[in-house]
Amino acid sequence: MSDKDSNFENFQRHFDAGKTQLVWKWLPADLETPVGAFMKLSDASEYNLLLESVEGGATLGRYSAIGLKPDLIWRYDGTSGVSYGAPDDIFQTEEDEKAPLNSLRQHIKDSNLDVVDAVIPPVGSSGLFGFMGYDCIRLVEDIPDTNLNDLNLPESVLMRPTIMVMFDNVKNMMCISTPVRTHAKNSEEDAHNTYQQALERINEIEERLIRPIAQEKLNSKTKLSAPLKVESNTTQSDFHGMVERAKEYITAGDIFQVVPSQRFNVDYDLPAFDLYRSLRRLNPSPFLFYINFKEFSL
Repeated sequence: MSDKDSNFENFQRHFDAGKTQLVWKWLPADLETPVGAFMKLSDASEYNLLLESVEGGATLGRYSAIGLKPDLIWRYDGTSGVSYGAPDDIFQTEEDEKAPLNSLRQHIKDSNLDVVDAVIPPVGSSGLFGFMGYDCIRLVEDIPDTNLNDLNLPESVLMRPTIMVMFDNVKNMMCISTPVRTHAKNSEEDAHNTYQQALERINEIEERLIRPIAQEKLNSKTKLSAPLKVESNTTQSDFHGMVERAKEYITAGDIFQVVPSQRFNVDYDLPAFDLYRSLRRLNPSPFLFYINFKEFSL
């Protein structure tokens, strides 16, 4: 371990003081990429994510991050529910009686760590990752609910990873971190055992990174036949009508920004991550993300 890694002496001091904290380890990343690492690690848990960034479509952003093995999943779909469980176990879902936003605020607060070392990139301190759909605006404003949820997707899902792998693209280093939310005041475990368990989680990820990418992930046997059949959920005339109404609202001063949109449907039977890889090559954006929620992916 390098001098930038966490050490047991500091861990024990924070543990005995009743503080939550991180354990982490830095590794050289000159032979690894975020995409390659994700392909090695993503089968470690059914819920996972990859966050990348570029600037101006040409310059690589400094940090990328992989999140794995959540111990908490917050979901909102009319009512808010929280799923707790050890990573890779079956999650037990409980309905939260708090108002959805109050429930979310509480879980964000509970997910904060007392001690995060300055050498760790901000995204490495764990937290809640996921999405809140446009329909969540109704938690803030009283507006009509006329949209049809024909995809049967929840309005929001957020996960709390127990493993974060962060790439520093400037230093060609990566950091594996895991939060420790137990301490002397809420656990019968001692500091040494708790620290060793955290190191075991980190070592498992390090061992996976040493392995090559599975060949079945590199060589998809199924090929898409082009051109693909693309279907929209609106007609051209209806979409033009949306644009005209938007222009009228702007002229009247009722709005200053609008995004007319439509959904395109395409049959796709390849792995969802293959689509992400294609999109990041063809159309890199300032904020690239792939989030897998087991039942669906963004």
